[in-house]
Amino acid sequence: MKYLLLLIATLSANLLFGQMKRWIESNSLDTTLIFKDKTIQLKPSSSGDFDPYFLSNELINSLTKDFGNFYKKSLAIEEYQLGKFGSRVRREGNELFVKLDDGSWLQLRTNPNYDEVGHTFEYYFDKIGFYSIRVQWGEGNGYKLVNSKTGKVTDIIGRPFFSPDGTFIVALGNDIEAGYSTNGFQLLSNNSGSIIGLGIFSPTSWGCESAIWLSNNKLTLKNESLEYSNTNSNYFNFYTELVIK
Repeated sequence: MKYLLLLIATLSANLLFGQMKRWIESNSLDTTLIFKDKTIQLKPSSSGDFDPYFLSNELINSLTKDFGNFYKKSLAIEEYQLGKFGSRVRREGNELFVKLDDGSWLQLRTNPNYDEVGHTFEYYFDKIGFYSIRVQWGEGNGYKLVNSKTGKVTDIIGRPFFSPDGTFIVALGNDIEAGYSTNGFQLLSNNSGSIIGLGIFSPTSWGCESAIWLSNNKLTLKNESLEYSNTNSNYFNFYTELVIK
């Protein structure tokens, strides 16, 4: 009983003096997931900060600093990216078109049954043959991968990161406060342009921001969660290693 009373007193003191508590203690994160025929090992990792695959954080902040709305931010990023990929992507008013390998143009149409209100182009993986498209919903967002050869569209939970050989994709989601979008990561396989979803891991207390592939079956995830006291709260980042077996 005295140990329980001591624990309660310690927790009360932490809150009283504003000491921070965390939604998740990342050092304790060590788990194994089974995605179809793949075993996923997730464990803590140490890593420095890193940029998204398509533009530096500094450039993204510069392009989007005048916008508070995430959809408007994505349009600002798209406008910049069209300077590089304009021969393969075009916008006509609210409509977005991507060019297929046979020279035809595919219009990305919103699906009101899924609360889709707009598409924005983010990146073209020219060596692998896929477009990364951000999808704005009425609340929250998702992503689509478009095969530049066949025009097939695959819905994914968030921004895609391809393994170096293009055989795996990890899609990342982060919306820990509002909860309109999926948190965590989705693993997919790419077999010569045919994408198969292997599984989704969706924690409630943290989300995934970015990734760096270390090899064709290992990557480091940059994640985000919240820490709080009785006086304030703020985000913090932590890192995990993900190994596909």
